Amino acid sequence: AARRTNYNILDNFASTENVFNRLRADLRLAPDVELRNESYVANQLLKWKNTESNTWNPVARNLTRGGLTLIYRDDILVGNRLDLTLRKPIAGHPNRLLLGGVFERNDQIRGGAAGNQVTAIPAVSLLDPVLANGPASRFQKTARIVVETHAFHLQDVFDVTSRLRAVAGVRYDHIALQRDTLANTTTATPTPFATYKKGYRTYTGRVGGVWILTKEINAYASFSRAAEPVTQLVSFTATSNDFSLQKGRQYEAGIKGTWLGGKLDATAAVFDLLKKDLLTSTLDPVTGLRINQQIGAQKSKGAELALAVSPGDGWRVEANVAHTDARFADFNENLGTSVISRAGKRPSNVPKWVANLFVAKRLAGGLAVSGGPRWVSDRFGNNNNSVVAEGYVTLDGSITFPWRRWHFSLRGRNLLDEDYQTVAGTTMRRLADPRSAEFSTRVSF
Repeated sequence: AARRTNYNILDNFASTENVFNRLRADLRLAPDVELRNESYVANQLLKWKNTESNTWNPVARNLTRGGLTLIYRDDILVGNRLDLTLRKPIAGHPNRLLLGGVFERNDQIRGGAAGNQVTAIPAVSLLDPVLANGPASRFQKTARIVVETHAFHLQDVFDVTSRLRAVAGVRYDHIALQRDTLANTTTATPTPFATYKKGYRTYTGRVGGVWILTKEINAYASFSRAAEPVTQLVSFTATSNDFSLQKGRQYEAGIKGTWLGGKLDATAAVFDLLKKDLLTSTLDPVTGLRINQQIGAQKSKGAELALAVSPGDGWRVEANVAHTDARFADFNENLGTSVISRAGKRPSNVPKWVANLFVAKRLAGGLAVSGGPRWVSDRFGNNNNSVVAEGYVTLDGSITFPWRRWHFSLRGRNLLDEDYQTVAGTTMRRLADPRSAEFSTRVSF
């Protein structure tokens, strides 16, 4: 019963306004030279009020609710991307070279509950909660974060032969972050803090090849390197200053084919991933505080297989399965009281197997019915693999119908009403939503 009970405050809400403007221009300077420019401006205004967590109190025999959560965002994103494409043969072989650059500035205002406001929410009964409005707390702007990105990229596609195509690319990124704390909401009287700055410079790239084996079958292989911050840049503070970029590399190879006049599609792929300096969080069993540290290395190897069949008469069947063997390769976990090696352990919330089956039928008048099951195998909820989250099978379905400029959709989720965990942890389990339905409509003009 508690699974279907809403313990939130009555005046919870989420309000958002999003505007995205884009201007794109294409200019052909010559038959084999093309210039493309895209400028964009996006704005988001969001206000959010609710309570985020519920904890059973066995002593008081009631449910302790988390404090009031207020989220305020006022963001504006401005950017421009310029690409130059050259199609000129090299030694008689077709070649396509792309040169480009990106400038982007993301100006973000963040906020929450003011430090001198009441945020406590009374506990309630587990099975018969008496709900009320939350505290009348106001939104407080707490930080302004400006992220500027300057990037330059180059990619080349060269036809070695009529059946072999080589691909190579490189990208340089310069990311500059400035965070100005507008108010410290942890004090009764909000106080300003100093400015925090951080910058990153990194090179990434990829090389690969595509082989046209027959008219119906292509094979490919690639190697790529990537890098990214340990967390979203908007969340960076001085405590994140010592963390380096997360770096990774990937090998991938696969084969794709189409048979039976386009009625059967199949894809098979294998991959090998290595990520270094990943950020992980550990709960100190003594103090109850979280300890952040970077993992030395995490490896993942696996394979994927996908099939799609269109037998005719409006039917389509798709099936896919993926196997992932993820392991910590170099990770000494700081538990607060000791350091223990987790090498060879599987990272939390990573299943070994995932499989999907999707069946769709298009009927007269544009009516379409689709749905299918999804299976996820067991996962671990902690780094030492002592907490197990059981696997599950869930079923989703949908009905869509077009009418003139309108498009109506009815979707059902978790139709089997499966009781399963989307996220598992040492002290926390996040249950998935029970059987639910949603209706949406879209109009084109």
